[in-house]
Amino acid sequence: LLRELGGDEVIEKFLDVKDPVKNFSWSQRQTKLAEQSYVCAIDGDELTMAEAHAAHIVAHSKGGKTVYSNLAMTRACYNIDMGTMDLNTYRETLPKAA
Repeated sequence: LLRELGGDEVIEKFLDVKDPVKNFSWSQRQTKLAEQSYVCAIDGDELTMAEAHAAHIVAHSKGGKTVYSNLAMTRACYNIDMGTMDLNTYRETLPKAA
């Protein structure tokens, strides 16, 4: 019915449409970690694939898409702690190193 009233723009105005895909592929994760020079996008320290998690830069819960441009590799503990927060907002909440 909403499509008949005005198409996808009307649907997105009234409904919170989320990307049905939530997980990044193994290939995307490997490529992104290499692109980040094997460092965590949060703390900048060395990061291996075994200890890495694929994080959405714009949180999936806030409409962030599961696309390569919205991917950052982080330490697992950060991604878990981040919950529904955007990556940059989360980074700002961490205490700065002295």
